[in-house]
Amino acid sequence: MDELLNKANNLYDNGEYSNAIEEYLKIIDIEPENEPAYYNIGNAYFNLGQFDSALDAYQKAITLNPSRAKPHNNLGIIYRQRGLWEKAILEFKTAINIDPDYFIAFNNLGNTYYSIGSYKDAITSYEQAIKINPAYKNSYYNMGILYSGQKEWEKAIECYQKAIDIDKNYILAHGNLGNALFYLGKTEKAIEHYHIALKLDPDYYTARINLARAYKKTGLINKAATEYQKIFKISSN
Repeated sequence: MDELLNKANNLYDNGEYSNAIEEYLKIIDIEPENEPAYYNIGNAYFNLGQFDSALDAYQKAITLNPSRAKPHNNLGIIYRQRGLWEKAILEFKTAINIDPDYFIAFNNLGNTYYSIGSYKDAITSYEQAIKINPAYKNSYYNMGILYSGQKEWEKAIECYQKAIDIDKNYILAHGNLGNALFYLGKTEKAIEHYHIALKLDPDYYTARINLARAYKKTGLINKAATEYQKIFKISSN
């Protein structure tokens, strides 16, 4: 059994998800109630984009062991992707009830509340994730997106900056920080962050468009034109 498990896990770790599933199924043939095998099959199907099969595997894992948090969280992600908000919220809350320090589930719960416009609940969830793990950049970033959508630019800037303080190479945070600064009229600072984002990812289309717009606003027409030419090349490929 250990040999089968090690083989399956190695295949999974190497991204060979279909082969990993075959090995986990061999484990289940020997131990039909092996909950970790079902959970890992769910993860493999998820990574393959086969979400119906992933959902079935997670549900089986939960049936065998309802007190494990991760299958509930991952099931919630699938429900959220499908717009099944109430089911998603229930699964994330179940995961949190099982493991109150599961900051990823709090973040996912926040994302779900954001999707349905329950912004206060979303902020509460993101803040709880950060309280548990102050180095969790995604919740800072997600709060920044929420505040940007509400045009609360100062709060958005603070959140994006905290995400960048954690990960200086956080491309999306730099791009969106640039946007928030731009809308506050801090165009030169916005340009700085667009440049950082594009240095990290030269094909970051949105950042390049926004950089061109920022150059145009500051009267740097030639630089704006250069960026628009680059945008044309990217869109033509």
